[in-house]
Amino acid sequence: MFDTKPVVSEATPGALTHTKAHDMPGELLDGIGDLTQADLSALSMANLATLCDRIAHIKRSITHYEGILHRAMDQRFALRAQALRIAAGKTTGTVRLTEGDHVVIATLAKRPSYDQAKLKDAVAELLAQGEDPTHFVDVAYQIPEHRYQAWPPAIKKLFEPARTVKAAKPTYEIESIGATQSLASNDHHTLTHHIEE
Repeated sequence: MFDTKPVVSEATPGALTHTKAHDMPGELLDGIGDLTQADLSALSMANLATLCDRIAHIKRSITHYEGILHRAMDQRFALRAQALRIAAGKTTGTVRLTEGDHVVIATLAKRPSYDQAKLKDAVAELLAQGEDPTHFVDVAYQIPEHRYQAWPPAIKKLFEPARTVKAAKPTYEIESIGATQSLASNDHHTLTHHIEE
């Protein structure tokens, strides 16, 4: 399925026909892009599941090939880029390399991290000196949901005024019902194959 361009059949809603061979992932996505939202919503579950599988495979392939290209460019340009940074008196940042009729923009970003215990001591020292730490340090309190749910009611009540719960993006999965698998307990339809909106 879907080795050719998907087109919704007018004769049989939810079924697909194919008009042209597609071997590249981008062509499969272009084929999906040619379908309207109504066309996609009318696809059979089997076809929808196949599309989800193909897109998941494409995403894995993109990550894999991006890694290959990055390693190749790193092997080709890293030493020259670092030499230019050293010449400019820096160890990170952006430099430009001329390669034929192209310019390669090589960026090595800073990624600072702080020892939390030492950071706490430094903030305490600021307070001792009469300084307001919020002028220098951003502080954000976070509460893991599993920890919040385990709190006793009295502690929960203390934090409830500061708590806002928003729904995340909906996700959907499509599964085939096996011979020994029952329908979902809360629906007469079945779903799995991961999809995010």
